[in-house]
Amino acid sequence: MEQCLLPSLPIVNRNTRLCAAQPKLLTWKRPFLGHVAVNCDGSFRERNNTCGYGIIVRDCFGRFIVAKANHFQKADLIKDETIKVKYGTTVLMIEMLAIRDGLRLAKGLELTHVEIQSDSKVAISILVGESRCPSQCLGVLSDIRSEISFFKGLGFIFVYRERNRAADFLSKCLTSDGERCFDSSDVPHALQKIIVEDALGFLTPRF
Repeated sequence: MEQCLLPSLPIVNRNTRLCAAQPKLLTWKRPFLGHVAVNCDGSFRERNNTCGYGIIVRDCFGRFIVAKANHFQKADLIKDETIKVKYGTTVLMIEMLAIRDGLRLAKGLELTHVEIQSDSKVAISILVGESRCPSQCLGVLSDIRSEISFFKGLGFIFVYRERNRAADFLSKCLTSDGERCFDSSDVPHALQKIIVEDALGFLTPRF
């Protein structure tokens, strides 16, 4: 799990020159050989009260396998009539729904060795047993746990947003309610650019 540790600060005197902090350069995190990375991200647009999440599956060389985007109103989730009653609506819930559907997407493709990568530190902390799950998210946590037994190798990994650009793009790419799956024949140009940059180890600054 990535952590940002603050170094001890030097004593400043009149002879000390203060320099701007240097950005940390990050790239997409490749999964272990023989595994696939399932990057997941959720988003909430307070301005129009809508939500979305994105999922992208790639192999250990960064090659695209499949992607999915979902856009829905805050009050309910398309194709799931029980979402409002069963889960409530929180940003954490959206992140966990993305992880749940990421697992289901991988399972549907019979991919048994998977690394779930999310930039929600709270969601990953819950899934690895380091934090308690809020009551409104217990339903989706139960769904996630029910999917786990299928996989022969499974990890839940926190990554910074700069390492999760493709899923972030997908979480915001739809403008009307519904879901869409992308295969290799219809990947949006902007997403294709991110995929290529990630595979080549393109560095993104994190300040």
